[in-house]
Amino acid sequence: MSSGSADGRLEIITPIGTGSITELAPGIICEAQVGAHNKAVHLFTAIVTFEAKRSLPAHTHPHSESITLLNGDAIIEVENRRYHLKQYDNITIPENVMHKVINHSETEKALFHIAMPVSSPQRKISEEIFNEYRSIPDDVNGKSGKEYITRFNKADRYNAGSDTAFIDYFNEAMLAGVGMSGGLGIFYTNGRLPAHLHAFDESICIISGQAICITQQNRYTLSDLSTALQPHGLPHYFINPFPNEMYMIWVYAGAMPVRTEVADF
Repeated sequence: MSSGSADGRLEIITPIGTGSITELAPGIICEAQVGAHNKAVHLFTAIVTFEAKRSLPAHTHPHSESITLLNGDAIIEVENRRYHLKQYDNITIPENVMHKVINHSETEKALFHIAMPVSSPQRKISEEIFNEYRSIPDDVNGKSGKEYITRFNKADRYNAGSDTAFIDYFNEAMLAGVGMSGGLGIFYTNGRLPAHLHAFDESICIISGQAICITQQNRYTLSDLSTALQPHGLPHYFINPFPNEMYMIWVYAGAMPVRTEVADF
């Protein structure tokens, strides 16, 4: 069995605080975890921190974007539709659709995980203004307008390995043209996935608890928003041998979540 990826790259582990930093607006910091800076192919993921009361001006991207609230109180406006996000809720927005991200708290930071199906994101500020905005009820789950909203507490769950529960946030079947796939994985004690590889790059961010990441050559303990870039064709798996549940956000640079299982190692 090959000991590297299809193009010779190996995994890259990025602990929080070591990624590439960009100030998107005053009080809004984007820390890239996976992207052009570490040679990811068709994939960008990052942790974005909003100081209290800060908002990112309305904008569009020439590619889709996935936004997951990790901590805090957030409002997302997509055109004239307004969503109130709770922890681990996700909204995925198609290309060229205007949206705005707001930290709704007067006192606390808001923390987001974002993902895009490109190595180098692009953003264009929008000046379009709507006369009135429509608040989308918190029980709406699924396709809404042009976007897709996934409520963590309402989403369907499935088993992707032993002692796991997975949620899909986005893929081609859920939102045509999204250009990537991904979601949230919960690993209970001793939960693990089979050894596998993908025909595209993958980003895995540990958003709660601890995980062991195993490749053919290395073994890592990840926690506290550490992110692993797994290049396409590199066999790997994750396991949670710890007493507390582990949560991860996984994103594939492929439109559907396809994996090829391989012999254990």
